[in-house]
Amino acid sequence: MKIPTLFIIVASALLVLLASCKAVPDGPLDELVDIGSHRLFIHCIGEGSPTIVIDTGIGETYESWEPVIESLSQSTRVCAYDRAGYGQSEIGPMPRNGQRVTDELNLLLNNSAVKPPYVLVGHSLGGLHMQVFAANYPEQVAGIVFSSWFVSLH
Repeated sequence: MKIPTLFIIVASALLVLLASCKAVPDGPLDELVDIGSHRLFIHCIGEGSPTIVIDTGIGETYESWEPVIESLSQSTRVCAYDRAGYGQSEIGPMPRNGQRVTDELNLLLNNSAVKPPYVLVGHSLGGLHMQVFAANYPEQVAGIVFSSWFVSLH
């Protein structure tokens, strides 16, 4: 009778361990993620590497890129997010600048278990953010695509 008791203990321990694990990184993701000071919304679909990460233009949410996300996700994993104060994300601390935005994006990707390498896609203001991200985290970046972005001369 000791074997069934041992089995129950081991099975219970495995259930507790499995319950504490994060979701599989390549699975769909559609949630608010805590980055410490506030929560940001991230949406990921598709499978494969590198992961395409999209930052939208000013005043836009990830939803404006939904047709592109859907199409690209047929070939690889695609993640888009709402910057602080936009869409489903919470308002973040001030000042809001490129350095803060890219540091928050890095935290969001890490806390969401979205692993590099990344192909960064930046539209308009998002292009500036992706340029800063690539400069700060070059080891995570496989490539970068700009769509109607601001030119930085520095």
